[in-house]
Parts: sequence; structure tokens; C-alpha cells
Amino acid sequence: MSKGIFALVMSGVIVAGGIYYFSSAALPQPVQKPITSGGAVEPGSVAHDMGNMMKESGVGTHMMPDGSMMMGAGMMGAVKTFSVSGQNFSFTPSEIRVKKGDKVRINFTNAGGWPHDWVVDGFNAQAPQVEAGKSSSVEFTADKAGTFEYYCSVGQHRQQGMVGKLVVE
Repeated sequence: MSKGIFALVMSGVIVAGGIYYFSSAALPQPVQKPITSGGAVEPGSVAHDMGNMMKESGVGTHMMPDGSMMMGAGMMGAVKTFSVSGQNFSFTPSEIRVKKGDKVRINFTNAGGWPHDWVVDGFNAQAPQVEAGKSSSVEFTADKAGTFEYYCSVGQHRQQGMVGKLVVE
């Protein structure tokens, strides 16, 4: 008797499993194309679809040099990130533009020469001094409009032209 009940239960499990397997196999599976290694976003890829969705909702997107996508640049609380390179005696880029109220992150890399840093007095912000080939970062809120000079505070680097403009609109 117990063998009969066991066989009946097993038959039910097998039938239920078969129904589950064949019904889920018939469902369409999403196709997700990856971001290409060159950083370009292919139409139909997850990043492309997400970028379109963000644009349609009024939220900004920005493609980063490493191929990643920064999303939400226009969202409340999002951080606008800039990569700044310093070398004897200049910055690249030499001008950065943001909106009043933006949270700003500066990823500073010393591209060579002497130790350098990145300073903007108007927001009491400073990416710490680093040796050639090293990086440092600083975050601040651009809470007042205007044009502010950023500079390297090491030695006479500022006087030698190692300056740039932060424009807050």
C-alpha cells in the first residue's frame, strides 16, 4: 500500500515538474546586448535601453571614458563627476561647468612632474596633494553661482599658470 501511495505522489511530482518546465520554456527570453569594449553603447543593449528610459523621464546620462554609464546626472542628490589631470603647469580640462546646487566630485590625477593638488577656495574644497601617477578626490556642493579659480597650491605652481575655472551657473 505504501508503495502505491509513493508511486502516485512521484507521478504527480513528475507531471507538475513537466508542466512547469514546458510552460516556462515557451516564455520569450529577453535578449541583452553588452556594452562594447570600445565604450560605445549598441542600440538594443541594456545600457542603451536604460539610457533612453532615463532621457525620456528627464534624467540625464553620461557615457564615461571607461565605457560605463553615469546615470541620474540630473537627479536630486546625484554627483557630477569630473576627471581632472594636472601636469607641469596646467590642468585638463581648464574649465568645468556645473549648476548651482550640484554635488561635484573631482577625481584628480597627477599626470607627471612635481607633486600637485587641486584646490578651489570658493567651496573650501581640496583634492590632496599626490605624486606623479597618483590620484586623489574631493566632493563638494556648488552652492553659490559665479566663476571660481581652481589651482595647484604647491610652491609657485599657481603663479606659473596651473589654474582653471569652475563656472557655477
